[in-house]
Amino acid sequence: AELADEARQIIAAGVPENTRRTYRAQWTQFVAWCAAEQLSPCPTTNETLILYLTERSKQVKVSTLEVALAAITVAHREAGHANWAATDLPGVKAFMRGLRRTK
Repeated sequence: AELADEARQIIAAGVPENTRRTYRAQWTQFVAWCAAEQLSPCPTTNETLILYLTERSKQVKVSTLEVALAAITVAHREAGHANWAATDLPGVKAFMRGLRRTK
């Protein structure tokens, strides 16, 4: 157990505090939105994620949504969903491509 804790600390040291803070904020926003919509944040579905991105795209830049996708991916992996990636969900890449073209 001690060795595993030490390994986690070393891994965490490789991620800048600003990145961790930003990811926490993005994840918190996603979880709050899911709660308001009565949807599950983890594991999320492609439909839930696309609806969230659609709503947030009215308020933030595409680059912020890209950070949100990274944060959601990290949160899922930390929750035990190994190799999970938001952009691997059906339609998410196409949605982001279309969003970049329309914004």
